[in-house]
Amino acid sequence: MILMCLGALERVVDKVFASMHWVARKLVVALLAAFIIESVLALVVTLINTPWGSTFGPSWWLAFSRSLPAGILIGLFMTFYMKPKLDRMSKAAKSAQA
Repeated sequence: MILMCLGALERVVDKVFASMHWVARKLVVALLAAFIIESVLALVVTLINTPWGSTFGPSWWLAFSRSLPAGILIGLFMTFYMKPKLDRMSKAAKSAQA
C-alpha cells in the first residue's frame, strides 16, 4: 500500500517540480514519504500511550522526532531501490503478456 501511495506522490512531485533534477525530485518524494509515514506512526503510538490531554503534543513530537531518522532511511530505500525495481518487474510482466 505504501508503494502504491509512493507512486502517486511521485507523480504529484514530478508535476509540481518538473524543472528540478530527477534526483532532487526523488529526494523530495523520499522526505515527504518519511514525514507522512512517521506522522501516522507517531500519532498511533501517542494515542496508545497518552490520552488526549496537555501532554499529547509533546508526546507526539517526541515519538515523531525520534522515529524520523529511521523513516528517512526507509523512504530513501523505497524511493531509490524498491519502487524502480517494482516498476521494472511490472513493465516486464506487461511486455510478457503482450
